[in-house]
Amino acid sequence: MLKKLIGILRALRYDFNRRQHMSKVRMAYRRLNIISPGKLVFEIGSFDGMVGLALHNMGARIVMAEPQPMMCEKIRERFAGKDNWTLEEAGVGAKAGTMTLKISSNLMASTFSSKFADLSSKETGKPTSRRSRRKLSPWAT
Repeated sequence: MLKKLIGILRALRYDFNRRQHMSKVRMAYRRLNIISPGKLVFEIGSFDGMVGLALHNMGARIVMAEPQPMMCEKIRERFAGKDNWTLEEAGVGAKAGTMTLKISSNLMASTFSSKFADLSSKETGKPTSRRSRRKLSPWAT
């Protein structure tokens, strides 16, 4: 019971801190005056879509790329009923193909890089928990 309560409190703290962070992100973009209604924004590695949502709420059209299926579901939930957004459920690279996504128990540390996954495992003492073959989309600007 106590462990469950602690887990809930951690989740609430994370959510509160995340919302404060998003408020600061919106303020920074407003000050820089680079996001305006109708502007097209690409967000690579969207994670749960919070930054994309902040930019969308400023009027930008958002194209997001995220390879983690769990995070893509969160993005779809977050953007349900909204227009002017697209989600590419893929990683982004120099050429088309597939790569193995190393999905960490800490979802924010998931990566296509074996070297980064090894370093993360050494630092946390936890191995990369799952691996998933993911599509890689070639995007260039």
